[in-house]
Amino acid sequence: MTVPAGWLELPWVRRACLRRAEARCARYVRMQAYLQGDAPRGQVWLQLLMQHPSALLELRHVDPDQVKERLANARLELQALRAGAPLPDGPLPVRPQRALALAAADLEWALREVRALERVRLSLFRRGPENGTVAADPDRIVAAYRARERPDPVEPLSPEDVDSVLAIPRKDRIRVFSRWAEERAGASGLEDALFGPVEGGDTGRVRVGRLSELPESAPVRADMDGEPVVVVREGGQVRAMEGICPHRGGDLTEGRVQGGTIECPIHGWCFRLDDGTEVRGRGRLRQIPTEVERDVVFLRRE
Repeated sequence: MTVPAGWLELPWVRRACLRRAEARCARYVRMQAYLQGDAPRGQVWLQLLMQHPSALLELRHVDPDQVKERLANARLELQALRAGAPLPDGPLPVRPQRALALAAADLEWALREVRALERVRLSLFRRGPENGTVAADPDRIVAAYRARERPDPVEPLSPEDVDSVLAIPRKDRIRVFSRWAEERAGASGLEDALFGPVEGGDTGRVRVGRLSELPESAPVRADMDGEPVVVVREGGQVRAMEGICPHRGGDLTEGRVQGGTIECPIHGWCFRLDDGTEVRGRGRLRQIPTEVERDVVFLRRE
């Protein structure tokens, strides 16, 4: 793809390139903090998820030295653009061809632009009678947003779009915009890829799945370090234990859950879900600690 004639002279193109370079620097700074442990890992992971989701995919394939090198290159590029260096006039860089990477980039762009849309709306708030505040008309928000020459997060951006987009709670935006980005890029599994542990990162937990998708009072199989684990959601709690009966090696994921116990499908040994003990005292299964974070269930290594 060749850059159209005269395109590089447009002022908004340089501003867009500056924004991308700044976002790239911020992404690599946070990636470096995640890998080096300069800040609480959970906090940095959440920042990456909400602001730079494509970084979580990139972390699966890079090491700290590569991140450091890419951060240095991004800073040099940003300094050159701020100093007025000419933009490259060759072919436009090709974005990654992997559908998942494209979807992550679209998700990152959408989240960034929705935050910009929020800032526009807040800047147009005015003081009303009795010292209250009056929200700006959606038409004014759209006009101000376009006046700043930002790309529209929804094409075409309309007042109805403003109301619907900004009505999405921040905690739900990853889920909503992940589906949108998957449709645009023809990808699948973006949300699972983002919430899963990154390579060399969170090795203390194993992802099971979404809490809302776990069946009530039915065993679900998970694997931790090659060993089967049975996970049960019952009464608003999620419990996990070793998935093999110590009697004759029955698979507890094929057993029946009833009255706070799970029954082995071979000889009917029943194990309590709360502590793993067999009801007649004939054995005990090791309990696996569970965590629920943002509707995702994890097994925690001890």
